Amino acid sequence: MSTSLPPQMRLLWDVQIKQLSTKSPKGYRWDPRIVRFSLDLYCKNPKALDSVREFIILPSNRLIRYYKNSVNQEPGWNSETISWCKREAEWQKLKDHDYWGVFL
Repeated sequence: MSTSLPPQMRLLWDVQIKQLSTKSPKGYRWDPRIVRFSLDLYCKNPKALDSVREFIILPSNRLIRYYKNSVNQEPGWNSETISWCKREAEWQKLKDHDYWGVFL
């Protein structure tokens, strides 16, 4: 395996090898970055995720919905979501100017 692969490609490759060697889908353990990637695709279009699954192993729709619904969704400002965004920004070590964004 070439060491010149981008880190995301290497992660995807390693996860695929690990999942293929697992005896049962019930034994799959997912890297949070793969779950986040799958969730991002699912939120854009759940059918798109099914198309990608023809080529690679990804978390089930059930697991993705579990992550998607882990934060209570209701109209207005959700303090839990705001706190999560702040923690994520701190975890990613964003600079002050990177905190600007939009909620839809």
